[in-house]
Amino acid sequence: MPELPTDRKYIADLLKTIYPFRDLEEELQTFVADQFGIYNLEKEHALFREGTPAREAFIVLNGQLRITRMNEKTEEEELVATLTTGDWLGLEALVEEEEYQVSAVSVRSARVLSLNLERLDLMMEEIGGLGERLEMLYNSYMLGLRTRLTWRNPGEPLYYIARRHPFYLILRLLPPLLVGLAGGSGLAFWYFITGGMLTPLILGGLFLLLILMWSVWAVVDWSNDYSIITSQRVLFQERIVLLYDSRQESPINAILAISTETTQLGRIFKFGNVIVRTYAGLIKLPDLRDPEEVASLLEGQWGRAKAGLTRAERMSQLENKIRQRLGLPADYEKKDMDEQPAAPKVEPAALQRFLANLFQLRFEQGGAITYRTHWWILIRHVWLPAFILWLAQLALVARALQVYTLFTFGGVLGLVAVIDLVVGLWFVYQYVDWRNDYYQVTDENLLDVYRKPLGKEERRAAPIKNIQSIRFERLGIVGLLLNFGTVWIKVGDADLTFDYVFNPSEVQREIFKRMAEREYRNSEAAMQTEEQRLADWIEAYHNVLERKRYGDIPVSES
Repeated sequence: MPELPTDRKYIADLLKTIYPFRDLEEELQTFVADQFGIYNLEKEHALFREGTPAREAFIVLNGQLRITRMNEKTEEEELVATLTTGDWLGLEALVEEEEYQVSAVSVRSARVLSLNLERLDLMMEEIGGLGERLEMLYNSYMLGLRTRLTWRNPGEPLYYIARRHPFYLILRLLPPLLVGLAGGSGLAFWYFITGGMLTPLILGGLFLLLILMWSVWAVVDWSNDYSIITSQRVLFQERIVLLYDSRQESPINAILAISTETTQLGRIFKFGNVIVRTYAGLIKLPDLRDPEEVASLLEGQWGRAKAGLTRAERMSQLENKIRQRLGLPADYEKKDMDEQPAAPKVEPAALQRFLANLFQLRFEQGGAITYRTHWWILIRHVWLPAFILWLAQLALVARALQVYTLFTFGGVLGLVAVIDLVVGLWFVYQYVDWRNDYYQVTDENLLDVYRKPLGKEERRAAPIKNIQSIRFERLGIVGLLLNFGTVWIKVGDADLTFDYVFNPSEVQREIFKRMAEREYRNSEAAMQTEEQRLADWIEAYHNVLERKRYGDIPVSES
């Protein structure tokens, strides 16, 4: 059995930042705090394992927990998320006779709040609407486990993911349904008035196949759009099969305001839009079920992002610093981003990787990542000189084989040599022109270099710290099949674009990862400076007490 909590006020204060308890009145928050127990976990202690019965849900009080699951294809554990203070886990316990879908292991010593089913039922009786809110968390959690999001950073927790409301799917299915009914009725009438001819049956079969393909396309198109909230970003991912692939996102800490909008129809069926205002403009999370609840969840994560480390985390780090200064053993291992297991990601196809490496579309050197435009853009530039060179060689071979004798072989050879020289220089120029244009990502800056051979060079740079939003698009069948597109980076009042880069979703993820790493380094540096200052004060105070104890400083008379 878990131990009884000793600081209910602290737990109640923590619940004020956590969905779905953040909007409760103070008395109800105190009541909720009383329902939780506490588990104290040592380093590398398993809170629960994948496949075991789910009897309790949990909230991280302090410390870190690593969430993993077994990959059935590789038969190895893969990282799902690294959870910290205020994060839910074990939501499988919200459904009776469910098993945990993941494993939870403490990264270092940690404490978690526990909630069993009996206490949960008691809370639902006292708090109206709590069941629906927890159901939203559960549905989002399960969808997140089923959805492969290759752009997520290692250990990045997923707090919310949802498709558009099912009513939107019904609207998408209405056109093929109505066309099918109208067309089917006409074909049936034709069949009966012709006395059962074969032609209407054949056309009817083809028409039915067309309607089925249209309906399947509508369902797939609906299922490909996601509104997502993680610990680091809010985004809307939109895909139109074979035509369009886009993701618009913004860091959580770049949010300025959150609002909702609904129509009369949306209020009837409980769906609407969540509007996120950022420094770069608006991000719309469209047609979501219970948009007010989604906005409340996002506001909670926004507040946590602005607040930074919780009081418990700050106290834990400070205690560890003081222990080190006084020569005492540390209470836990220091958090290190590099120690996080790498998240598995879906690799591009073998042919795509081969061509990318052949043309060096991406390479790293000295910590900087350099991208070039896709090889398809190179082909668009060099196909004409390459075609002329091919025709010239074909003409030379044809003369050598005496397919034509109008010109002497020597004359044709000289002409081909001149063509090879001139057109060959044209070909090389186009290749060098393609190779000279590149985009670069470093720890601090983004760089766009445009350089003409034997001509001018333009360089545009932007600090990573000024990035406000990032999005990418893959347009057209060629862009989708060959996996290239454009990444837009909003920096202040200007846009920096990485045009026609290979695997744009990965480029976006890598830029976002550099942003997160930079923010982490800055917050760590600021925290270490503050810890050092406080540790100096405490060490000085400790030294004064020690000197008093051994008589180096006389005790003043009171």
